[in-house]
Amino acid sequence: INWPIIRSRGNNIKLMATKNIVTNVKLPDEVPSDLLVLKYGVTNTSQGPYYLDEKGAKEVLAVYKKRAIKLFFDYEHLSLDPKTASDGIAAGWFDLSLKEDGIWAVNLKWTPKAKAHLESKEYAYFSPVIQLNKNSHVVRLINIALTNLPATESLEPMVELSERLELDDLLSFILA
Repeated sequence: INWPIIRSRGNNIKLMATKNIVTNVKLPDEVPSDLLVLKYGVTNTSQGPYYLDEKGAKEVLAVYKKRAIKLFFDYEHLSLDPKTASDGIAAGWFDLSLKEDGIWAVNLKWTPKAKAHLESKEYAYFSPVIQLNKNSHVVRLINIALTNLPATESLEPMVELSERLELDDLLSFILA
């Protein structure tokens, strides 16, 4: 699956769906009710870095408050380009909160189906869809996807995983 950066015409704004891999971190078996989704500073991704500072975080929160709707998790970014009605189905709903380390998804309310996926470790990672300005600073959080291939580098899984999977090792095995 390709996750392109989408550029809008004329104003140099990018939408980025971030995806990557990191595993073998011991975390609680419980599904999260709060989650740090965008940390302050530089975040490296497979699509290039993005930046979040306090000013940008306040802008993200202002856009969220202006829209006055809850944000949602979907599955594998399917709601961005739905082919069927079920492609846009929510995995969970959340509010945003600014904390000392960045922007958090709080008051997470997982659907029973998503909670079961997380508890059974069928999904371990998340992938935020963000809008960037021309300087790669975050200006909006659009939604977040449950995924197993996030682009964000060094991302810790949301749930405990028992083995480490390195992409290079997997490709070597597949190509051998």
